[in-house]
Amino acid sequence: MPKGKVVWVTGSSYGIGRVVAHRLATQGACVAINCRKDLGRARRVVADIENRGGRAVLVRGDTAAPGDATDMHR
Repeated sequence: MPKGKVVWVTGSSYGIGRVVAHRLATQGACVAINCRKDLGRARRVVADIENRGGRAVLVRGDTAAPGDATDMHR
């Protein structure tokens, strides 16, 4: 279903968000890994997805902050 789409997953550097990001990547989506604080953990998720043949990018920012949310979409 998400093959060829870019999918933004908030909270994807840990827990359920991480699992969802991995699942979407295996289905062919390019996953935007979003993190607010733990940049190292988010980088590991991106690397793990890429090492398994998926596509992922890191997008840092707080989706609850209007300025961050606008900047992240650019």
